[in-house]
Amino acid sequence: MCATGEIVLSLLKGMDIDITPDIATALYVAIVTDTGRFTHSNTTAEALRAAAFLIERGARHEEISKNVYNTNSFNLIQLHAQVLSTIKLHARNRIATVWLTKEMLEKAHVNAIDTQEFADIPVSIDGVTIGVLFREMTKPNWVKVSLRSRNGFDVNAIANKFGGGGHKYASGCEIEGSIANVQQSILGELEKALLQYK
Repeated sequence: MCATGEIVLSLLKGMDIDITPDIATALYVAIVTDTGRFTHSNTTAEALRAAAFLIERGARHEEISKNVYNTNSFNLIQLHAQVLSTIKLHARNRIATVWLTKEMLEKAHVNAIDTQEFADIPVSIDGVTIGVLFREMTKPNWVKVSLRSRNGFDVNAIANKFGGGGHKYASGCEIEGSIANVQQSILGELEKALLQYK
């Protein structure tokens, strides 16, 4: 299933529980966010049917769209601009990276949880197969690595090498070191894997 929300919906239907507008809205949020607004590979016919069912049951999809995707603080937009300024291309432009430091977060007064979509920035570049976000963690000298891919490249295999996980197109891990050192390690593995990738 595409999301925990789809699993819960299936359970509620099986238990013959009434799906109220509030329940429908919560489940719709889970489905729309986990499918990347129905753009990820986990957007199945069943996921779309579940979303349609939830809208029929009163899910407030316009409110969700506004509050989840179309309302950002000025500080978050400024931070987004800073992250965009860190973009670099590697491996004949097949890998793109961005990074985010603790200092950048602190100066912007933005919580790291609000920067999750930043991981989608580098892989959105035309011609790029793999995008990587490196973010300094609050734990000193640790970096969170968020990997995104397209065209069938399996970033989960790379995340697993560093004790992380996820799925084929979106995975992550946490590595001790500076952003520069962690980037060097990740790029080394990605470049090796790209040589075998058709």
